[in-house]
Amino acid sequence: MNRPFAKRILFLCFSTYLTVYILRVNFSSAMPHMSSQLGMSGAQLGAMGAVFFITYAAGQLINGFISDAVSPFRFIIAGLTGSVCMNLAIAVCPDPRLIIFFWAANGYFQSIFWACLNRILSLYFDDSKHSMVATVMSSSMVGGFIVSWVFLGRLLNGRIWNSFFLIPALFGLILLIVWVITDRRLDKPPIPRQELTIGTFRKNVSFLFCHKAYMYCLICFCLGFVKESISVWSPTIIGQSMGVELSSSALLLIIIPLANLCGMFVSKILIDRFKGNELRTLILMFISMAVGSGLLFIARGHMVAVTIILLAEISAMSYGCNSILLSFIPLAFAKYNLVSTLVGILDFSSYIGASISSLVMGSVLTDGNWIHASLFWLAAAICAITLCFIAKSAVKGGDIDEKRHRHHKQKVSVSFRN
Repeated sequence: MNRPFAKRILFLCFSTYLTVYILRVNFSSAMPHMSSQLGMSGAQLGAMGAVFFITYAAGQLINGFISDAVSPFRFIIAGLTGSVCMNLAIAVCPDPRLIIFFWAANGYFQSIFWACLNRILSLYFDDSKHSMVATVMSSSMVGGFIVSWVFLGRLLNGRIWNSFFLIPALFGLILLIVWVITDRRLDKPPIPRQELTIGTFRKNVSFLFCHKAYMYCLICFCLGFVKESISVWSPTIIGQSMGVELSSSALLLIIIPLANLCGMFVSKILIDRFKGNELRTLILMFISMAVGSGLLFIARGHMVAVTIILLAEISAMSYGCNSILLSFIPLAFAKYNLVSTLVGILDFSSYIGASISSLVMGSVLTDGNWIHASLFWLAAAICAITLCFIAKSAVKGGDIDEKRHRHHKQKVSVSFRN
């Protein structure tokens, strides 16, 4: 492996996910403006977030499998094209019904990237680098939040709502040009590909579920419920429900993405200390999440600073768990060409939880008492802790049965072509 070249690939993948994350969390920054300028209610905005998560979840399940069967480089180009076009369409469309449709389509295109990028990185980095790769890639989400919440939030404060979609689309267009050039000029290694058949998909899913993948799916469901509700609704909670001016809330909210970055590094430190035992790490982080949720309910939002700190702590733990569940664990399946398939299944589960949380949060905010959301987060964290203990006893700390892997490797038909 050419280490400098691999680092350039990692930087490109990091920059890509940072940019595409802006093309989705721009909705969070735009929500207060869409509410005041378009007259959209909390329930309508909640429905908009829910349809995005539903199409994103469905896309993860479909595109995760497709990503293991096609060129991940060209699939990323297709995803970027779609996401940029949907953001541009929203920017020129004043009809809330069409906006919801375009945002749902954006959810599908957004589902392409994480699985494809992880698959590309699995071609350039061996097992010893997986925890580092997982941490770097997960930190790209933090960059996306900072750009969207802080820079766009302050730069575009007082502007028309559609500028929150137009400017990120221009960033995406620049990145699209970079990927087209990269795909043409890059000397790519041989890329293993699964047969794109229903039989192969069923065989892969059956193999993964033999290793208790369904337990990780349930854990991801609980995680997605907490993680995405904070990601989407924090600007609205701080800016509207707590009465903080939008320009000030943008600065305050930088604490949350920075805390998310800390959460990712904490997860890396813990998983290295526990010698790759992902379930033990997850249990500790979910316990911390539960404690933060309980304290947030007790505080009841009476102090803005305390509320933001507790929101940041809960969000940090959720992003640390996300790094483990959606990057570290799937990368362990790289040599069996199942990275994208497993990422798709786990992300699907996570965003089913996110879609439900969006509807719940929309309803809670419509009623005017957002603090009740902390009880839902507490319940989700407790469920996740319980599932981790069950999974730990079932799979002995997450260790993989190599015998079954070898059996699967003999069954799965793989071809190599550029």
